[in-house]
Amino acid sequence: MENLQIRRAAEEQAEEILRLYQSLVGSPGCSWTENYPAIEDVMEDIQTKSLYVVLSTGGKLIAAAAAGGNIDGLKHLTFWSKEIKTPCDLARIGVLRAQQGRGIAGTLLRYVERDAAARGFDGMRLLVSPQNSRALALYHAAGYQKRGEACLYERNWFCCEKAL
Repeated sequence: MENLQIRRAAEEQAEEILRLYQSLVGSPGCSWTENYPAIEDVMEDIQTKSLYVVLSTGGKLIAAAAAGGNIDGLKHLTFWSKEIKTPCDLARIGVLRAQQGRGIAGTLLRYVERDAAARGFDGMRLLVSPQNSRALALYHAAGYQKRGEACLYERNWFCCEKAL
């Protein structure tokens, strides 16, 4: 794999990140739509320092992921591990189609986990579409455990977490 650079996203990258997300709509298992994620989601992630990008050697944006404080919509779920006191929520992880299958998502996930731990989080939580076999395989290989299922945002999800 080429030498990749991973860092927090900057405001000037917002439109490019949104284009990346929109390019993945319709991919097998992808739960995103033409209306989600929106530029407001991208900007909020950038402003809260929760959005990470992967850049190729030439500086081209090839992947992004958001990881921030506990989302209110997940707190009410009762099946989460009691040992994780300060969870970080992972959302909107995506890799350009032409770059998929090269381990980029796994590299990004490991980076985000290390950074979340350094920021004081002791676990990572996420929602994943039951139909997204590639994401399910990624999270399983990374040590995430399915804690339950939920219907949120008008969709069914597997709810997974990992202690950091």
